[in-house]
Amino acid sequence: MAPQAATILALAALLIAACTYTPITPEMTAAHHTPQVAPAATPTAEPTRTLTAEPTQTPTATLPASTIVVQGNHRVNLRRGPSLQHQILGQASPGEEFTALGKNSAGDWYAIEWDGARVWIFAQLVSLENDADLPVITTGIPAAAPPTATPAPAAIIPAPPGCELAWNDEFDVDGLPSVFKWRYDVAPNDWDLGQLQYYTAFRSENARVEDGRLIIEARHESFEGRSYTSARLLSRQEWTYGRFEVSAKLPSDGRGLLPAIWMLGNGRTYGRWPASGEIDIMEHVGHEPDRIYAHIHTEAYNHRIRTHKGRATMLPTARTEFSLYVLEWTPSAIKVFVNDTHYFTFENERLTNPDADYRHWPFDNRHHMILNITVGGNWVGNQNVDPSHFPQRMEIDFVRVYDCGE
Repeated sequence: MAPQAATILALAALLIAACTYTPITPEMTAAHHTPQVAPAATPTAEPTRTLTAEPTQTPTATLPASTIVVQGNHRVNLRRGPSLQHQILGQASPGEEFTALGKNSAGDWYAIEWDGARVWIFAQLVSLENDADLPVITTGIPAAAPPTATPAPAAIIPAPPGCELAWNDEFDVDGLPSVFKWRYDVAPNDWDLGQLQYYTAFRSENARVEDGRLIIEARHESFEGRSYTSARLLSRQEWTYGRFEVSAKLPSDGRGLLPAIWMLGNGRTYGRWPASGEIDIMEHVGHEPDRIYAHIHTEAYNHRIRTHKGRATMLPTARTEFSLYVLEWTPSAIKVFVNDTHYFTFENERLTNPDADYRHWPFDNRHHMILNITVGGNWVGNQNVDPSHFPQRMEIDFVRVYDCGE
């Protein structure tokens, strides 16, 4: 063949090859968009992602992969185990963040860290960037009551008319207080107010359940640089409105002590104390043995500016018998009772005064309950504390919270 003819045939073959249609396969697309790297020993199921451009600015901070964020517009329940049949231990608000500890085998519930305890939250109600690396938790999950289980008649607690029991602790299991219902404040702290005690945690000498009663005990002993110890328990649950009942017997010799049953507002709403509110259901100043007090504190009304609102009543049996201390809290007023005797009312000024705001009534805010004994301090006076009178205890038979439909 002549050299010119051979050259022409070679050019024709190249043109035919260039114009031949070759289908584009997924493998070819992946190879085009994915950098070539040595194959891993075990292929993963993670799909390849196509990046269109490198970021031109510093990326914004992102949450850690194990951070869960509550979604939606309503509070969600936190349960003792991964099912709707498990007990509700508390609630979380939209936007709250928690550390994920793991997931159940079905992947529809997440275990989270909540004030030092492990609780469970429904996965569809939260956001989590990636749960593939979360461990599956199959042990240490308490058995759930059957959906049809009902309490024995003897365990039914009668509710006031128009109310239903929402939360309670009958203190029927000896040992430390339930970690699913209570947590501890530990002090000294910035709210210590000149007090002498050290508030301890998980220490039966200061807080324990025995013979069907919660015992909060103040003791004269050296501990963490202080000469007295006590306990301050906080409910894990928070509430807005309802009826709150506490049956309690106060220390037999309370000189220099301040036992209290009270509620403190969630500081995320209006800010730190007193902006988010405080409701004192019962305060007992030891050198006034037959008198109890009820108070409220707000930004406009508080003891630091000597505008706090409250009232006292006589109760000669406070130290010898159990008395029923009651708070009835509605959107219009706060009312405090002892043994069915109403002795203090604080009304919502925002309903009648156009200039009133949260500073006058922050009580549309969630509050938790606090049970404690203070030793010394600005109100009772350190000079009244007599070491020979310790230990002293406050005994609590039950705490009950009712939803009355507000």
